[in-house]
Amino acid sequence: IDIVDLLNITLLLSAAGKTKTIMGISMGTFVLNLILNIVLYKGMGLLGPAIASLIVTILQGILVLSLSAKEIQTNIMKMFNKKFGLVFLLENLCVGILVYGLRILLLRVVPSYFIVMCVCYLCYIVPLLLLNVKRLKQDIGIINSCKLQSKGE
Repeated sequence: IDIVDLLNITLLLSAAGKTKTIMGISMGTFVLNLILNIVLYKGMGLLGPAIASLIVTILQGILVLSLSAKEIQTNIMKMFNKKFGLVFLLENLCVGILVYGLRILLLRVVPSYFIVMCVCYLCYIVPLLLLNVKRLKQDIGIINSCKLQSKGE
């Protein structure tokens, strides 16, 4: 969910003047999320609403990306660097498996779920940041150069 917020994938549609479309998607996903929250809560308990939010966010992302790609006359697959996506997915998978193992070990010795969560979160984020720091710096530089160009115009 955070990655969808970070990418702000509605930006292209907003720039194209499709705010009514964005509002329709938002309302539709709100209603779908509400329905799925109730259904999955009854079926799965507390985990249900989390899964409902994940499903709805993925569907919303796919829909908005499809419409955005259509707006610039391309398709979703051409909008992404497939090699980077695969590498990033593998990094997340490997770090996630290691952190999951760490979580199991920590829960045996640390009585606080909050402390375990904080330690695991740090052990997940820090390696991923370190693995991608070069790309992050390049991307921030590109964004900053775009800002400078737009101020000059």
